Order: sequence, then structure tokens, then C-alpha cells
Amino acid sequence: MKINMPLVLLTFTDYSACSFSRFKLFQDRMGDVTSSELFDGQMILTTMLAEINNGLPDEDQFSVTEAESALQVMADRNQIMYSGGIVYRI
Repeated sequence: MKINMPLVLLTFTDYSACSFSRFKLFQDRMGDVTSSELFDGQMILTTMLAEINNGLPDEDQFSVTEAESALQVMADRNQIMYSGGIVYRI
């Protein structure tokens, strides 16, 4: 039996609380943090977010909501694991 299901294409903003350009900035800055000696394979979100926001103007700093949304996108892409407020390298 064949079931016909409509093809639904989700855009980035359909499941993310931040824009694609903000996501890319978050991802780039997170890369800097995870490649530093501060990151030992896992890091608490609040600590990571402080490092990601370090040096950004106040108006450009990421909120917890934006960060969690970006982390969920990265987890969905199997780039990281995010659980219980902790970011893990996979």
C-alpha cells in the first residue's frame, strides 16, 4: 500500500527563534569557544553563552532563547549534543 504524503519543506526560521545570519554568527563564535582550552568536550550553556557573547555589543548579544534554538538546530544536524543545559561535542 502506497501512502501519498505532501512534501513539506521547512525553512530555517520555521523551527528556529533566530535568523539564519544570527545562527551563522552563533555557530562561528561557538566554534571559537569549542576550539579553545576552555572547552573539554562539554560545557554548561550559561558558561558557553557568556563566552560567545564576550566582546559583542549589548544589542548583538545572544539571549538564552536564541542560543537554545541555535543549539537545537545544530543538534538536529548532528553537529553537537545538547541536553539538560549542557553542550557536548559528538
